[in-house]
Amino acid sequence: GALAAVSGLALIASFRGQEHVGGLRWGARIAVGPLESAVAKELFLEVAEIVSPEDPALPGFLDALGGVPLAICLTAREAASRASLSGLWADWQRLGPQVADWKDEGPKRLTSVVHSIFLSLGSARTNLAAHRLFALLGQCPAGLAEADRRALLGDSAGEAERGLIATGLAHAADGR
Repeated sequence: GALAAVSGLALIASFRGQEHVGGLRWGARIAVGPLESAVAKELFLEVAEIVSPEDPALPGFLDALGGVPLAICLTAREAASRASLSGLWADWQRLGPQVADWKDEGPKRLTSVVHSIFLSLGSARTNLAAHRLFALLGQCPAGLAEADRRALLGDSAGEAERGLIATGLAHAADGR
């Protein structure tokens, strides 16, 4: 807030989620949601240089990564030394996103998808209802319609949704 009040100073910040941070009224906001499939593929292949664009496991990986840039970069980094994605895909199906953790780094928000999600779920912006909705969304990758969220979570559905969107753990799309 103090920096934003300095005349002539341009302040650029990035933050997770869609709500205003620090009580400030930010000027131009660029919301970054999940990457489009073509861009996600391009990013994956840029990081995992030797992986073929025709690798049969690539479409499954891209679907599983859901357009999330951190997940794409970490997974592609793990795939970068492999000529084929088949072994890594088999590990992913068994263990999930933890296969993409940087092995030479401890779990941090930029080195582990699981840790990054854990930090977001631990935010003051989420509550038990948001945790429950997050678990439900994990089983429904296409999302849940508002009526379904209300049927499953009752009066806490709106608050749960706001918490996940505020922390960047969910994105509203097509009423889901």
